[in-house]
Amino acid sequence: MNLNIIGAGFTGCISALMHRDLFENVSIYDFKLNPGGILNETSHSDSLYFSGCQFLDVKADWYKKLKQIKNIDFLEFEHQYSSYTYLDDKIFISNDLAGPIFDIKYFDIKNFKIDNYESQKSVLQNFANYPEEIEKKLIEWFNLFQVDIKKIHYLSLESIQIPRIFFNENHKEILKIKNNNQTIDNIVGVPRNLLFEDKLTASIPTKGYSHFFKKIKDYLENEKEVDFYLRNNIKLINSRNKIDFNHENIKSSNDDIILWSANPVPLLRNLNYGIIENPYIKVRLFHFDVNSDIKKKLLFKYIQVYSLKDRILRIYIYQLDRDVKIVVEAFENSILTDIEKSMKKIFETFCIDISWKFIFTSMQLRHIFFTIDDKDKFNDFNIKSSNIISGAWESYSRDAKIKKIGLDIEKLKK
Repeated sequence: MNLNIIGAGFTGCISALMHRDLFENVSIYDFKLNPGGILNETSHSDSLYFSGCQFLDVKADWYKKLKQIKNIDFLEFEHQYSSYTYLDDKIFISNDLAGPIFDIKYFDIKNFKIDNYESQKSVLQNFANYPEEIEKKLIEWFNLFQVDIKKIHYLSLESIQIPRIFFNENHKEILKIKNNNQTIDNIVGVPRNLLFEDKLTASIPTKGYSHFFKKIKDYLENEKEVDFYLRNNIKLINSRNKIDFNHENIKSSNDDIILWSANPVPLLRNLNYGIIENPYIKVRLFHFDVNSDIKKKLLFKYIQVYSLKDRILRIYIYQLDRDVKIVVEAFENSILTDIEKSMKKIFETFCIDISWKFIFTSMQLRHIFFTIDDKDKFNDFNIKSSNIISGAWESYSRDAKIKKIGLDIEKLKK
């Protein structure tokens, strides 16, 4: 039995690493020249810059396998995710959670409207679970993405760190309520330090992701005999929910498994599931070099921003090959003067004394949302497909994707 993987990004490469020994042959196909997908850095004036907040989970099983590969060095660090919320007349910040924070005055269990929680599908329906004032602010902020709030599936909220909301005080009392009410537990959070004693540790490849994926490719090809076919287009051939390929290099047999970790649009269209809406947002990235010395504890600081007065979505301070840099993710029509003004205000609020130099800006399309109709098509595909595994398209975290794919491979192997 062979495994053919479509897509040489993180999901495809790590799935090959994790499951190579289960198959006679494993091959990876991609139309791009190099593996890595969206994780690859942007090169500017002989220097590399991240395209967002990118880090690896050191506790994941796949990370332990990566650590065994020679010539890949990792920088492990205490990861700190923070939140800056300015949706009302007050600013709330935290260094122990990533999500919008609201005034405790709104926390009254009687004002939560959770009777229809189990039947919710849209983001709008999800926000309707909260007290009215919170609901209004969440809707107003979400509408900045310029997507249809009535059509976007609420599970997409994980991609912008709003599966739950938080409050500025009384966290222990809220935790007690969460422990006795599953629905409240699903939609309200508490700071991490109330749930876990250990500190959060993360990692990045010391020389960046482009170098990282080159070494993974070398390892998979030379040590694991995985075949890479890059810069290759393949033609899909549909036969009763079973996909074959028109490609001269594919080692094909009737019981092959195909992992589709690439964009699902052409696959589902070819299988006659119709056109998925696959909404995207345009994110403008602002890249900076840090001029001043910075305390080690501020490195790899990630700030999620929820503001009606700022155009920023996220700020990430990171170190790459000994240089400290900042990447700011912002809405499409943001301008540098406004971004730097907001950065100054946010950094002062967090007591971060730092100076920077603007280097360049870039644009990125991100498919972080999926519609209710898309989710129905994903579910239908997962039920009916006979030899194809989805790339866990509706999952946001890398670890969740890899675990889901592993379970699906195990199921098909049986």
